[in-house]
Amino acid sequence: MLDNSRIGNNLAISIATISIGFIIYFAWKTLTTSNLFQKGIKLYQVKDYNGAEAAFRQAIAINSTNEMI
Repeated sequence: MLDNSRIGNNLAISIATISIGFIIYFAWKTLTTSNLFQKGIKLYQVKDYNGAEAAFRQAIAINSTNEMI
């Protein structure tokens, strides 16, 4: 019984750790994409079209499935 309990606890800890890792990764990805998108908008507004394009391309490279981008 004790060994099954340890295995179960280790499995639960592993799953929780992996889940938290995924959450952190996707939060970073979303934040980075959002920042680059906002940077692109600001550059576009001041007519720095080359800079805006570069920022938008970086955002797309990080998160190409984002509909807003």
